[in-house]
Amino acid sequence: MNREESAQKTLDQYSYKYTALVQGYDRLRWHLLTASSGIVGRIKTVFFGTALFINQLRLDYLLSRPKLQQALNSGNGEEARYQQLAHAASYHPQFDLWDSLRLHGQKIRTFKAWEKARLQSDFSIAAAPLQKLLKMQFSRAHDAGCDPYQYALAEHSRGMRDEDVGEIMGDTYRSYIKLNTAKHKQSASAQVLSLPPMILDKNTQQRIVTRMWTDMGLDMARIAVREGAHPACLGYHDDVALSMVYDENNALNSFLTALHEGGHALYRQNLPRSLARQADGLIAGRDMDEAMALFWEHGVAHHPAFAEYLARVIGEETHGEVALNAAALHQSIATGGSDGLRISADVMHYPLHLMQRRAVMKTLVNNGGETAKLKHIFNAEAAGYIGAAAKYDDDGRGVLEDPHWFTGDLADFDNYFMGQHYALTLYQHMQPDHYADDIKRGNFAPLAAWLNEHIYQHGAQYTSCELVEKAFGVKGAQAANGYRQHISQIIEL
Repeated sequence: MNREESAQKTLDQYSYKYTALVQGYDRLRWHLLTASSGIVGRIKTVFFGTALFINQLRLDYLLSRPKLQQALNSGNGEEARYQQLAHAASYHPQFDLWDSLRLHGQKIRTFKAWEKARLQSDFSIAAAPLQKLLKMQFSRAHDAGCDPYQYALAEHSRGMRDEDVGEIMGDTYRSYIKLNTAKHKQSASAQVLSLPPMILDKNTQQRIVTRMWTDMGLDMARIAVREGAHPACLGYHDDVALSMVYDENNALNSFLTALHEGGHALYRQNLPRSLARQADGLIAGRDMDEAMALFWEHGVAHHPAFAEYLARVIGEETHGEVALNAAALHQSIATGGSDGLRISADVMHYPLHLMQRRAVMKTLVNNGGETAKLKHIFNAEAAGYIGAAAKYDDDGRGVLEDPHWFTGDLADFDNYFMGQHYALTLYQHMQPDHYADDIKRGNFAPLAAWLNEHIYQHGAQYTSCELVEKAFGVKGAQAANGYRQHISQIIEL
């Protein structure tokens, strides 16, 4: 065996081990999310939390091995099938057990502080732990010779660049101003079709959700589903797991959540099976993973044909007891939501929350992670981007709304933003009106086939941006036309 063949064998072995640890990480997170309450639940939380901690240490150790670094430097690491592995390894150039113990331990302490702070709606409880975590992560980025924000951006999405995100956000924000002005001009003459909150019991919601997932093309025999602390989709290929939350006071929220998580699951279940044990058989990045969910929630769900489909399914599953006006349901989906909260923002205001959070994190990077004034910075940026709706007297609805920063995922909101950006770009280029009859009938196979051709089958062999460019030949801010076109259609309602 020559040197090149030996390096390739080494990369294949490390790729397999890396993929196994990533899969194990997702499965452990799912167990934590869906742990029951009471003594048994607490025991499970401790057990799976400890296993997750060890998993992260093992991953840090694996990716920093000199043998892996040497194999990557041999030239084989430039091959497409090793790009994802090479990218992950670039963030672990050396392993320091004490440093890894401190970092992952601090992530746990900070998240626990967030849980307590959110329960009491008091940011001061989590301020000091968050500051310590931020300083540790910024220090790690500096040690690697990287800008902390670029480091956080690229850690979970290969190929994502700070300047590209900033350019596209600026274009989207200018589009929002123009489109929102048009919306206000039309609001006086617009016909409003009101739809009261849909009250359905949990069992009925579960039947409708399962039917919707089946119509989307999910293989339910290969998916584990439980109720959890919050909605999530984790895992890959034959080991996909869903955590669901059902809103019994407004079932429409449950159905849109299920559509979102189903989009994640469809992507993860249909990644290339030939690459199931290799790093390039994983998702392209956290940005594309979010895009595959928002394609359905912010794209397909906003087509009038989807409202006709959902109204029919609800009517059938409730045996005619709930009869919905499809036009009113469509308007509720397209224009519903709160301006003030990210988690319930409508499709038009959603990116503003993400821009606001990016501005806050940029400030934290610039001030070295000092959190003393974070609450005030958060509220000031919210007022600037979101306006009067963002008056956060309650910390739980403001700076503590999301756990991402408190778990060390400092640039997740940029991933969410790019996810919507890619989702709406793909959705509009797909020309959804051509699929209207299929959507109305609940035949989502043609949509899934289209996504498989352009996204699913490629796994992580290309970056998210490359996948979009490969499909449509659009680059950078030019692709933001998908947002303008999509929101323009919503304004016309």
